[in-house]
Amino acid sequence: VWRPIFDKLEVNDRGKIKIFENNNIFNVAYLSSNNLEKNKLINDLNNLTNFYEDWIKNQKDIHVENFYADAKNRIISKCIQSKDRILEGISLLKDDKVFDLFKLANKAMLISMVHSKRISNGPFELGASNTDKFNYLDAAEFSWRPFQLAFFFQVLPSLINEEHIDRETVDLIWFSTGGGKTEAYLFLAAFELLRRRLFFGKRGEGVAIINRY
Repeated sequence: VWRPIFDKLEVNDRGKIKIFENNNIFNVAYLSSNNLEKNKLINDLNNLTNFYEDWIKNQKDIHVENFYADAKNRIISKCIQSKDRILEGISLLKDDKVFDLFKLANKAMLISMVHSKRISNGPFELGASNTDKFNYLDAAEFSWRPFQLAFFFQVLPSLINEEHIDRETVDLIWFSTGGGKTEAYLFLAAFELLRRRLFFGKRGEGVAIINRY
């Protein structure tokens, strides 16, 4: 199966390769910490999105045959739309409740990742698995892929605002098996489950997410 690999974020800036080197914003434990600084995170995420914008500009400069020109312009237009939606999603972190929910959703995913790793060598005989207490924030080896964070923030505005113009838009991640689609969906699901309980209390209980595989 062909799988594109873009985990190393690079962009060609007039012949000079620029690399996005702030890996902290992808680290799940870092994003789960109570010590996470809101304004710094927003600034760092905006820098990532600006890096994406530079990449889009590079695509505009790529020459294609006239037959493909309409397709190129259509795809670039969608990229710009995605960039704008991501920036809108990041701006929602200015709200303290949304920021706290973002950290909680990251922690929920971190806990899941830690326990998945602990049982990766199973199945175990009864009593043989590791059940020692664990400080989840010490698990620094788990990171989001850039597209997973981008997907989260792209969908966030229409998830929170039921009157949002993108509410009827279906955002689909197209990626081969093992690329991280499920984790991206579950991250957003964790946020929504927590949000409903925080914002709506008892009314926020019940079915909130429907998955179809």
